[in-house]
Amino acid sequence: FPNTRPGQVGLSCGKYWSYCAPSFSTVPLTVLISAFVMAFYEKIGADLSALAFFVALGGGLEVVMDPAMSYMTDSCHTSMGRRRPFLIIGCVPYALSFLLLLTPGGPGIGTLSPTAASAWFGGFYMLFKCANSFTNIPYDALAPEVTDHPPSRSKLFFFCTIFDGLGSLC
Repeated sequence: FPNTRPGQVGLSCGKYWSYCAPSFSTVPLTVLISAFVMAFYEKIGADLSALAFFVALGGGLEVVMDPAMSYMTDSCHTSMGRRRPFLIIGCVPYALSFLLLLTPGGPGIGTLSPTAASAWFGGFYMLFKCANSFTNIPYDALAPEVTDHPPSRSKLFFFCTIFDGLGSLC
């Protein structure tokens, strides 16, 4: 998404859609994990104190990872721009870590011991948090670079919020 050229006003409908579409899933994934995944792991036998430890550790990891990612994306200079390489590279680990977080023991594997379930959650929760920072920090930083036109920028953020809400409802 290049900045608007001098004299160009607003964004096309396609640019709004292409930028806002990922918002349909980013916030809902985090809400899903917060609301259901810990209860799911507790139900399959994982230790609640271990789960709480990993959630706290993930929050601490984000405190370090988010500013580091901001610095990395601001400092990155490629032919594709500053943000896109992170989005392109990070989408696969983001999706895989989420999928593996939701399938303890992997597909087709039997029940896990409480220790193994806790370790599975911890490992893939940390991986998801890292992948989340790796992709979503550049994604959020890209929004102001999509357009220099203030009304279009406000409209872009408005539509992203709508997509966040609709994704959460779905």
